[in-house]
Amino acid sequence: MSEIRLSPVALIAASLALPGAAMAQSACTPSAPISGGIITCSGLGTGIVDDTLSDSMIQVAADANIQGAAQGFEFDDNVVMFNNGSITGLGDHGVQGDNDSVVMNYGRIEGMDGDGVNLDDDSRVINYGTIIGSDDGVQLEANAFVVNETTGFIYGADEGVNINVDNATLINKGRIEAGDDAVDAGENAQIVNYGTITSTGGSQDGIDLDSGQVINYGTILAIGSEDGIDFDPSVNDSLVVNDGLIEGNIAINTDPADTGAQTVVNNGTLRGRGGVAVNLGAGDDALHLSYASVVEGLIEMGDGIDTVTVSGIRARRLSFGSLPEILNYNGPGLLAGSTLLLIDPMPLAAADHLARGAAFGASGAVLDRHSMSDSFVGVFGSGTEVAADGMLQGFDSRSGGVVAGYGFGPAAAFVAFAQSSARMQDGAHRLDQTALMAGVSTERATGSAHGRIAALAYLGVTSTELRSPATLSGDADMTGALLGLGLRYSDGFGGTGAAPLVDVNAQLDIVHHRTGSYALSGLGATITDQSATALGLHLDLGMPVAVGSGTLRPYLFGNLRGGSQGALTMSLAGSSTSFAAIDVFGDSNYGIGVSYGSEALSAGVEWATNAQDERSLGAHLTFRLAF
Repeated sequence: MSEIRLSPVALIAASLALPGAAMAQSACTPSAPISGGIITCSGLGTGIVDDTLSDSMIQVAADANIQGAAQGFEFDDNVVMFNNGSITGLGDHGVQGDNDSVVMNYGRIEGMDGDGVNLDDDSRVINYGTIIGSDDGVQLEANAFVVNETTGFIYGADEGVNINVDNATLINKGRIEAGDDAVDAGENAQIVNYGTITSTGGSQDGIDLDSGQVINYGTILAIGSEDGIDFDPSVNDSLVVNDGLIEGNIAINTDPADTGAQTVVNNGTLRGRGGVAVNLGAGDDALHLSYASVVEGLIEMGDGIDTVTVSGIRARRLSFGSLPEILNYNGPGLLAGSTLLLIDPMPLAAADHLARGAAFGASGAVLDRHSMSDSFVGVFGSGTEVAADGMLQGFDSRSGGVVAGYGFGPAAAFVAFAQSSARMQDGAHRLDQTALMAGVSTERATGSAHGRIAALAYLGVTSTELRSPATLSGDADMTGALLGLGLRYSDGFGGTGAAPLVDVNAQLDIVHHRTGSYALSGLGATITDQSATALGLHLDLGMPVAVGSGTLRPYLFGNLRGGSQGALTMSLAGSSTSFAAIDVFGDSNYGIGVSYGSEALSAGVEWATNAQDERSLGAHLTFRLAF
């Protein structure tokens, strides 16, 4: 008989041609382990499939590619697995174990005809890598504990994380996705989400549980026709705290047979695409909405003695399927049928603050023209930076404009244009205002050597745009009318030359601003006419010094400011309420300034602050024009 010899290449090719032959070789050492040892796996091959293996440690290296005809790995109790490679169960679970086991995954685990990881009671899964199941991504039994870290991804064609048992814990910092419920839990579940939990199925939930706590800092999303969070029938109380986004057909839904009390604390967004954001069913439920809370959809509190509490003063519109038995809120509000409108008066009153700034700026620029009998033109501007705890409750404002006039003897006619803006410190509201004024002024000497008295009167119109998110009142266009008066007295004392040793100025301004009615687009409400009268008294003490043909004057000053603001009235669907406006006129301040005046020009700059650390800077420049 002749001898047939095959080359090494032919032997390898023949072995690969045999189905399953390449996978028959174990990638693990030892390949037939006994309980209580350490098992290491690397390279291409099969894992350990032994349902009697217990009290062991399995280490799968980064270069390992484990493929099992059924499970990738199977073991009994008290086994700890560290996976850095790839594990695939071709016909069943990727990894299957019994009680008190731990799977630490840094690589990839997949069950192509089962779960990615399937463990029994008192077991843990900590995932930094990828876990995929054609059934569930991860399934654990009683006292389940799952952590999906920031780099972790868990996917199940059915459920992403199936912990439908009592007392389960899930902490998610990465991504969990599923075609069914992304997370399915039982009674007393403890779920904390920093990442994303998404159900991509047509009729499944982001999180389905019986009772427990859900703390969300990330996103919980049901893309289909079901809910972000769904509570099944239970008699136990539950808590949801949302600092992120919960979205679904209903953001948070409760089965009608659930008699436990649900408490929802919302600091983020609850979005119900089907028209209902929250449905809490039976039980004495509570909904707490913080200042930052956004609710998109109806609020249905259901049966029981239910409480809705809205904290902070901000504009919002809340629509109820039925009114709660107890309704608490801060600030002005209007209950019209089943709709609650809440308003923040600050952005509305800020229009009066801007009108006052424009009027005071124009008045000062005109009165600073120092007896110019010819035509004049000037510019003025100021800016205020408000501290978070300041009188004006957090907005910064800017105002600038131009004034021009024609003088004839002791009197002058003038026109002024100003552009002002304000921004709330939270960035939510923006106001832009234009003001156009026309008036007359006069000035004359008094009996003393340096004494002068000047006065002016003017009329004007304002146009203000309020731009806010719809959840914070929306947009509004306001038109108003201005009426203003100004009076200044100046005198100097001491000195032997043309300039006195010291001098004083006192200026009184009165501005009345009336705004017509306007609609708030986000609330669907109307604010009726409102009026405000601002008063300002400016006092300064200076030490003038002759410089060239003019006078340089450093000075100290104080501004006493106040006024009255009429009540605001909000109306919707035949219902109305009136409330006091926020005080935007009580911002008295003090500071230092310097000015220069000559026959040709007048210029000056001022810096001011107050007890609330509200800081402002103002400037003006007026030129004489000879024709």
